[in-house]
Amino acid sequence: YTLTVGGKVICTELKVQLMPFPDYVFDNSYNLLSINDVENFINENKHLPGMPTGCSIEENGMSVGEMQGKLVEKIEEQTLYIIQLNNKIKALEAKNAALEERLSRLSVTERELKQLKGVLDLAAAGRYESVPARVIAAGSAAGFSRTILSITRVTSPRSPETNGA
Repeated sequence: YTLTVGGKVICTELKVQLMPFPDYVFDNSYNLLSINDVENFINENKHLPGMPTGCSIEENGMSVGEMQGKLVEKIEEQTLYIIQLNNKIKALEAKNAALEERLSRLSVTERELKQLKGVLDLAAAGRYESVPARVIAAGSAAGFSRTILSITRVTSPRSPETNGA
């Protein structure tokens, strides 16, 4: 070593020339561990993959340049994980929007079915009978989001006296 200090050092600038700089993390051939593999490694080893243990640093020290390189490498890996998570969030948001649209359509259909049931219940209470009809138009009318106009056979309400007579 050219300079050895047994105590603290204060300086206004320290230049470290690190080669290679960790931009290799962004290369397509870089083997980025899955987040699950990182979690498993941390649980087993109690430190980040590719970083020295605390005991190792305490016993042997570590050069400033090497530590800076490892820190930049970890920051760049974290950036890639954030990008992956952001892509997953965007996909989930798109899926959620599609599900919300589907739910909205189902809610409209459910309202229409309730309206139809009300009409059928009303017809049944008045003892009207349902008959086959030919659809001539479809659209909307007051109170209904969808109305079917049809040509039907008109029947009068059945009364108990006329049934079976």
